[in-house]
Amino acid sequence: MTRLPWAFRLTLLLGALVWLLAIIGVRSLFAQVAPVVELIHGQASTPVVNASLDHVTVTVTVARDTATPDRIGRAVIALVSPAVFHLNPGERQLVRLHVREVFLPGTVLRLVTTLTPDSPPAAGAHLVLVSRLASKLQVVR
Repeated sequence: MTRLPWAFRLTLLLGALVWLLAIIGVRSLFAQVAPVVELIHGQASTPVVNASLDHVTVTVTVARDTATPDRIGRAVIALVSPAVFHLNPGERQLVRLHVREVFLPGTVLRLVTTLTPDSPPAAGAHLVLVSRLASKLQVVR
């Protein structure tokens, strides 16, 4: 009889821990990149913000939009400046793009931003949260 309450309490504690980690993870993804960026004459710029509490390495690429669950297709030939950079907590970086392929107005591409923590995981931890965000890159003209 005493084991059932102990198991129940442990389950509640683990559930609360999972929710806490989920909330922290969502907080770290908040307002890092614009959800929609307009591509005008093959050019665009957008800020990338590190809203987390960790130092991160950011990688930015451009890809075709697809019907797959992650919406990321083949890579698009584009000049991204800077394509890879580091951000401290709270820092922001303006990223400029020049797409070298020609697309019709209305075409949807994806601006793929990957944020990887610079700090190694804590001792005994085997989980590292890497954020991969696929913003809508809308060809306007």
